Amino acid sequence: MNRAGATRIAFGQYKAWKVGTHGNSQPHEALVQVSPVLVHRDLNKNFIRTRDRVFEGLFGIDQHHGYDLP
Repeated sequence: MNRAGATRIAFGQYKAWKVGTHGNSQPHEALVQVSPVLVHRDLNKNFIRTRDRVFEGLFGIDQHHGYDLP
C-alpha cells in the first residue's frame, strides 16, 4: 500500500474512464482510466474522506471484474 494511505476515488469522476482492455497475461474488458481523477488518501485508516489529503493524477486505476472462486 502507498505510504500516504489507501486510495479512495473522489465522487463524480464518471468521465475519467472508457471501455478498454485490462491485463497483459489474461487480457479482459474493463473500464480503463483515460483522464486525471481526484483521489483521497486514507492515511489515518478511518474510512472517512473528510480531511484526507487529495491528489490528482493518472494513477492507472482500472475497474474490472473480480473472480468467481469458491
